[in-house]
Amino acid sequence: MNVIRGHPDFFSTLLPSLPDQSDFSESCLRRLPRNLWNEKTRRFEFTSSEREIDMYGPLVDTLNAILGFRATESASTPSSSRPPRTSTKPLDSWTPLRYEFVRTDQDFASREVLSISAKGEPYYNRRPDIAMVLKKYPNSPRSWYDVALSIEVKKDPKKAAVEQAEDQAEAILTNAPTKRFLYSIILCNSLLEVCLWDRAGVITSKRIDVNDNPLGFIEIVRRFASMSPVELGFDQTTTDLPDGVLYPMDRGPIGSPIVSIDGEIYYRIQTLAGSSSCFGRSTRCFEARKLIKSEGKWSNKTYLLKYFWNDVKRQPDEGKIYERIKTEGAKVGVADFVCFVRLSKLSVIRRGLPLLNGDKDSDMEKYAREEDEGEETESEVKRENFEGEEVKGIKDREVSGDRQLCVLVLASVGRSISKPTTIHELISATRAAIKGHQAIYEKAGILHRDISTNNIRIRDPPKVFMDGINEEQSGDASTSWDEGFLIDFDLSLMDNCDDNSRSQRLERT
Repeated sequence: MNVIRGHPDFFSTLLPSLPDQSDFSESCLRRLPRNLWNEKTRRFEFTSSEREIDMYGPLVDTLNAILGFRATESASTPSSSRPPRTSTKPLDSWTPLRYEFVRTDQDFASREVLSISAKGEPYYNRRPDIAMVLKKYPNSPRSWYDVALSIEVKKDPKKAAVEQAEDQAEAILTNAPTKRFLYSIILCNSLLEVCLWDRAGVITSKRIDVNDNPLGFIEIVRRFASMSPVELGFDQTTTDLPDGVLYPMDRGPIGSPIVSIDGEIYYRIQTLAGSSSCFGRSTRCFEARKLIKSEGKWSNKTYLLKYFWNDVKRQPDEGKIYERIKTEGAKVGVADFVCFVRLSKLSVIRRGLPLLNGDKDSDMEKYAREEDEGEETESEVKRENFEGEEVKGIKDREVSGDRQLCVLVLASVGRSISKPTTIHELISATRAAIKGHQAIYEKAGILHRDISTNNIRIRDPPKVFMDGINEEQSGDASTSWDEGFLIDFDLSLMDNCDDNSRSQRLERT
């Protein structure tokens, strides 16, 4: 993971600029209750607490009070003077009070709905101290999907605050895999540092003292309050359920299960598989149903939605592989391809700020790293606390270069070949995969290069429902029927492609 600390252009580049309203920010301070802001000493009262846990309540009250003032400001600010937005939604639909700050030890999801980390530790124990979340109905449980901004509170500057914030970012991005990136704030006494976590690592701002610069603190909160969910990293494929369409009976995942991909609407039923890492490729696969728009109903047939962050230097990507297979008619023994969509790039998310450390900017704190022609390597990364002292060195996987969020939709789900119900099923699926491997090589010039039990799937026979319609007749029918098929063409080689050498990287899903 790459770490870039104290970038001088963080605030001006990554947070939206707002009209200069220093008078409004000053009025915010004067209107704060006395138990939150001391006008005589010009200090926030939460910074004088002796224990971290004693800071939570006053800090949450202060932040929510600022959000309340933000609503008054937006009502008096003409729409023409509001900042430009990257959201596709019009400004008229922007609700300034869409967020609120909560204490995660009181208002967060229960332990039962949170997963377990690779270390065997419940992610619940790694939740942030405070979070800015999407507003929900009263008494609705919070989840990782709702977190728009996480806050880590520290009293001891010698603690490795960034390292702990990394654990929290990992917990949020792992449990909300379709979240594109995450903003977090580290507050140590009165020192504040803002971080942007994405699939390449983290880049942080310079530190400010909220007591020395209270108007700057108000400005930062205002900027976050003005950002749309898309600007805060939420899933950009999420959409609203069309009028008159009900949710399927299947139980969906926590978060927003309705997504729009390439003009079609899908309902994510459950997570099938995924990477345990939130950095790098970070693959996550969902089982989903498709909306039959002409009937206003959900198909009985299920689809596979694969979200992953592809290295833009790796060509051909999986979408081009499937498109070549479809064009050349080599469909036997291969998963049925529906579409491939390319979404956000890390370089766009960071808006030109570096993805890798090692920049020549003298204002940045440098971290030791090893680089091997863009390869993922094990390197020793220095961890520093708020006083700049190195805490310890740990092994991290170095993630290099730009990445792009991609979504692959397949009309084939199936089961792993390691889970057959009969010997006949095992042999038939293996035979179909062999035929598929031969067909894509002879007809499309593609060599798979990653045959394993996970990448050979058993195709389940069509289910017959009470109305006599099988799942192949409901919605889009599969373009082929074989008892087995191949998936996962990430490491494939394709002839007449100049960038095949990029596929030699061993980056598994």
